[in-house]
Parts: sequence; structure tokens; C-alpha cells
Amino acid sequence: MSTTTQITPDWTPDPQWPITAIPQRWVEALFDAMSANYGTRFADLWRGTDLAKVKRHWGAELAKLSREQLKAGVEHLGALAKAPTVPEFLAHCRQVRLDVASMQRPKLSDRRPCSPEIVESNMSRIRSIVGGLSARKAMR
Repeated sequence: MSTTTQITPDWTPDPQWPITAIPQRWVEALFDAMSANYGTRFADLWRGTDLAKVKRHWGAELAKLSREQLKAGVEHLGALAKAPTVPEFLAHCRQVRLDVASMQRPKLSDRRPCSPEIVESNMSRIRSIVGGLSARKAMR
């Protein structure tokens, strides 16, 4: 399979490539990466199929992802123990992007100690607000 997915200087675009799909070269590069990562296990998924149709399908399905999701999925391809199908790869990309984004969120860094008096003052204000909301709800 690696020879059929290789991007070579004489590569020509697929005239039937869907206009709504991601660029064909992206799919070719992804298939190369998956071939390198999973070997014949990836190629065996497509045995007996028209590989050009498979790639067009992947291109159309991957267009449903954001650029960030696709990038995160490709960068963390090694996290998948086996060669993925399209739905598995889409789910992988979405989950990895969430994981990456959650690690990049700024963390609260203000850890100044607070006196018991300030805590009680703030809690008193919170109780007052919640009590007022409860009273409004009861009046409805």
C-alpha cells in the first residue's frame, strides 16, 4: 500500500475528488503516516476495495473536523493501538483535541491566603444572594 499512497513528484490530483473534502494531499499524507504506523494492518482494512474511493470518503469525512482537531489527531496517532476506521479516527481527533485544549487552559494562580473573617464575609454575601433568589422563586 505504501507505494500507492506515496506522494511523488509525478502525483496527479484525483479528478473525482469531492469539492467539500479536505485537500487530497492531506489524505495522502495521513494514509502514508498510518501505513508507517500500522503497516499491513492498515492496508488490510481496504483490501478488495477501490482505494481511491476510500480516500475520497476519508477526505469528505475529515472535512467535518476543525483544523485543530485534525492536527491533534494526526500528532497523537500513536495513541491508537490499532489501525482506525473513519468513525474511530474522527472520534480520536475530537477527543485528543479536547484533551490538548484542557491542558492548555490557564490555571488559577492566585493562591493568596484568606483570613477567616474575609471567608465569612464572602459566605454571608453569597447566602444573602441565594436567599434573595429563593424568595423570588417562592413568590412565582
